[in-house]
Amino acid sequence: MTPGVRQPAAARVATRPTVVSWDDAMEASRALAGRIADRGARYDTILAVARGGLVPAGILSYLLGVRDIATVSLDRYRGRAASRIRVVREPDWRGFAGRSVLVVDEILDEGATLRYIGERMSGAGASHATAVLYHKRRAPAPDYFARAAPADSWLEFPWGE
Repeated sequence: MTPGVRQPAAARVATRPTVVSWDDAMEASRALAGRIADRGARYDTILAVARGGLVPAGILSYLLGVRDIATVSLDRYRGRAASRIRVVREPDWRGFAGRSVLVVDEILDEGATLRYIGERMSGAGASHATAVLYHKRRAPAPDYFARAAPADSWLEFPWGE
């Protein structure tokens, strides 16, 4: 690396991944549900960000008693490299109008995915909050998170590839 030249974000990612076990993911999900419940927040719908947010969204739906679950499928990474958001499948955003929605993903890295969803939620007239199991410190904070992770870390979840 040339002194004074900043590495691209993808190049700064740790080479060794941190493995998140099923037990760790369950503990983080319970902690996340507790933080949401402690604030007295109630949501009509959980919007799971597929694919990584599907498992935590399902767990939170049981822990918080939210039966209505929707999904949005966005692709942002090619391996460990971030790229533009590619929409795989979106819900009809108008269906969220007047609803209180909890948007759930497994990790908040740079915030692009949640910004994308937030813009659509606002445009649809829905109130929403964001919840992730892990928040990387370089990203804007979500409304709720269970654990902080170093900005240069790479986490591997048990439901991942």
